[in-house]
Amino acid sequence: MSTAAASLRSDAKVIGLVGLAHGLSHFFQLALPPLFPLLKAEFDVSWSLLGALVATFYVASGVAQFASGFAVDRFGARPLLFAGLGLAAGGTLAASLAQAAALLESDVARRLERTTAWLEPALVVATGGLVLAIVGAVLVPILNLDPTGGR
Repeated sequence: MSTAAASLRSDAKVIGLVGLAHGLSHFFQLALPPLFPLLKAEFDVSWSLLGALVATFYVASGVAQFASGFAVDRFGARPLLFAGLGLAAGGTLAASLAQAAALLESDVARRLERTTAWLEPALVVATGGLVLAIVGAVLVPILNLDPTGGR
């Protein structure tokens, strides 16, 4: 196999992996709206509030993408990727603890529940937006590599 063919194969692999990661990020972004009927029934919230959750996700993602782009340039993609994985794990842990606390706290008044029902989904969605921003910032330097390999 020639050097040009090997380089082309390597480029196709990198582009394919970046495309797959990007496609998965969009899949997870679009996974929330089909759950709206279930979320509305579970948390007893309005459709407007559910739409605001999606807006929260995109605002958090947009703000964090801007900041994480600078962070990738300064600290490199690898440390930021590990920070994003830690953030995802911490957000998942926080969401599970919030759910466990909600199950154990049966004496909370209904009015207080309705007031704070948006907080748990908002935190989960905002964490997802932050993680998406970090993943996006890690993918940009890969896309900026010279795909021709000096050909």
